[in-house]
Amino acid sequence: MVQKSLHTGVDDVRRWIEIANFVAEEPQAPTPGLADNDLLDRVVGRLRQIPLGNWPPGLLGRNPGSTMALRMEADAEVDPVAVYDLVYSITTALVKILAGFSDPDLARDGHTIAWLPHSFVGQAVLLEASGRMQTLPRGDYAQFLNDLELLDDARRIRRCQICPRFFLAERRDQSACSPTHAHTLSMRKWRDSPQGKDYAQRHKINLYQREEHPPAANTPNNARR
Repeated sequence: MVQKSLHTGVDDVRRWIEIANFVAEEPQAPTPGLADNDLLDRVVGRLRQIPLGNWPPGLLGRNPGSTMALRMEADAEVDPVAVYDLVYSITTALVKILAGFSDPDLARDGHTIAWLPHSFVGQAVLLEASGRMQTLPRGDYAQFLNDLELLDDARRIRRCQICPRFFLAERRDQSACSPTHAHTLSMRKWRDSPQGKDYAQRHKINLYQREEHPPAANTPNNARR
């Protein structure tokens, strides 16, 4: 039963990450009060592309008093500002949690505190060096925090080093969100390595020599000889 709960939690965290990427993909995502209508429409449009059955539990705001305002049917209207505020809050929370796991105090003390955005109503999470999280979930984002707490190692939540997307790593050394970006990152690291720089220098020398001393044309007379 526990294994099923953990597996379900991982699936739900992936769904929350997909929601967070609606804003993470924007080059410069402003705070909710500064988002223009085009950006609001883009974020709502991305949300609409996800079937309701694939939404994370809690995102539909089943509590009648929920400020999420996302109790929507397939064609129901939603408040774009409320949608953007929710997505922006989830994205910012993940950013703060990732920054907390990079805090030097974590290695020294074995734990650190990450303060969540104001929309979480002053909530904080305790991050442990093992990668576990302790939360006191309440309010609209309780399910989101519950799902994160189910992860055996929240350090698996990372940002791609090629694009700004969040992803859930399957391996400890995974630093990219997709095989394509993993290849791009590998090539970038190789070019920055001593071997890569040496190869690039020799390549430049070879190009220069070919330009200065082009091979003799293979004329018919030369071919007969």
